[in-house]
Amino acid sequence: MPHALTELKVHTVTKPAGTASHQLEADVCVVGAGVSGISAAIESAQLGRDVVLVDSLPVLGGQMVNSLIGLFCGVYGNGPGYRQLTHGIFADLEASGDLHVNRGHTITVTYDEVALGRWVERRIRELGIRVVLGASITGVERDGRRIAAVSFATRHGAVRVTAPGFVDATGDAALAWEAGLPCRVPERTIYGSQQIVLEHLHEEHQPDREELAEHVHAKAAEWGLVRRDGLAFFFPGRNTAVLNMTHIPAPLDPVEASAAQLDGREQADRVVEFLRAEYPKAFGEAKVRSYGLPGRRQTRWIKGSHQLSLDEVRAGTRFEDAVARTAWPIELHAKVGAMAGPWLGGVILDAGLGARGAFIVFSVCPAVMVLVLFALGRVQRRLPAEAEGALSAELPATGVAAARPAVQI
Repeated sequence: MPHALTELKVHTVTKPAGTASHQLEADVCVVGAGVSGISAAIESAQLGRDVVLVDSLPVLGGQMVNSLIGLFCGVYGNGPGYRQLTHGIFADLEASGDLHVNRGHTITVTYDEVALGRWVERRIRELGIRVVLGASITGVERDGRRIAAVSFATRHGAVRVTAPGFVDATGDAALAWEAGLPCRVPERTIYGSQQIVLEHLHEEHQPDREELAEHVHAKAAEWGLVRRDGLAFFFPGRNTAVLNMTHIPAPLDPVEASAAQLDGREQADRVVEFLRAEYPKAFGEAKVRSYGLPGRRQTRWIKGSHQLSLDEVRAGTRFEDAVARTAWPIELHAKVGAMAGPWLGGVILDAGLGARGAFIVFSVCPAVMVLVLFALGRVQRRLPAEAEGALSAELPATGVAAARPAVQI
């Protein structure tokens, strides 16, 4: 073996003309490696499929890891039974001490985003799932109504993936959009959040949630706060908290989206200044440990064969082909500064599965990670949505589907 100080030879090269793309074939190509895509990829691999998982970020985990959401919602039904509706990852993280259960009218689950990210990476490696990161869609090839291949650009060259099944887990229907398939967009902005993690807190002095929200509302104008309510999710025993106290737009224009990210961080900084001054015992020594990527609630989604209605949610409508369920109230972040209802606590929402044979994924809001399911067949999502019932279902016979309901606390 050469000595460490042996001369290193350096060659001069240029890119060959007409360089071909890197070709990959799989049974399933999952586009998007957030909570929906990870679940789709894991479930597909466990069913014996050969899986390629692609994401535009250079890391796995999507918003659940990189936007610092910090909370699983809808894992349990409401009291007094608190029946657990979603399983899987929770046993592993609970055993390591990286989950905390918060019990109220329902149960929410606080998590450590670093531990969650490593769990995802290890599980993907264990299952032999091939990963392509830092990849953006450049082209989609269709065979009639089905997607046959997708091309991506990466800093290491072009990649082309062919597969009989594709999962659009991008969170904004990017795959369906680039394929020229029908999509839906809200008539006005659904606001997202700039989450941050604070450290050096004194959790024994943390304010009550209702009191904090009321105080933010009363002082927002004085401190220049955009969102006039907000939440601080403390992780017990660690003197850290995830703050959800901002509202940022989620445009699909690339320049505007970049500007919104910078604005979100300015909003977050003003929130920290407010907390230090107004709650010195709890936040007086607070420091920002990390800023998450912008959290997006809803931007664009696939136009489906069934649109969940508000009446169906209110009635707790059940469906014969249901395969999964979750519970969480309706939320709508369509007005900057505040979150609107209607709120429906205690509603159990079913997800249906038929037998069409397309690869389908859905999640109850990638941003909050209520529930994720991957299945072979037709998924009719029975999920909370905005007042008009804006949530997509399956796009028939395309081999691609996705869900992005407007649900986040």
